[in-house]
Amino acid sequence: MVLGEAALFESTGFTIALRQFRRLAGATPFWEFAHRSKDPTTYTVLAEDSAALVGLAIAAVGIPLSHLRSVPGVGHAALDERRGSLAPTLRPADACSCAPGSCAS
Repeated sequence: MVLGEAALFESTGFTIALRQFRRLAGATPFWEFAHRSKDPTTYTVLAEDSAALVGLAIAAVGIPLSHLRSVPGVGHAALDERRGSLAPTLRPADACSCAPGSCAS
């Protein structure tokens, strides 16, 4: 029940962000528009909502599998991988990727 409601809310946000993105980007490919855009809000929301939907899908499969196989946390590794893959995608190209305090100013 909770996963279904979360998927409904996330898909609503995703649909709104996708419409906004398509209206702003026109015929420009996704990555090109994301790279050129001065306002990261639209594609950030789109990426976050798509990652949330993927996470909900993993949870929707992982929870029943863990109950069927009596193995807790079947989907944990997949969820951790999904979480870790979004941040580098959203990091601006000009952002420093060094350890904090070690970047040249």
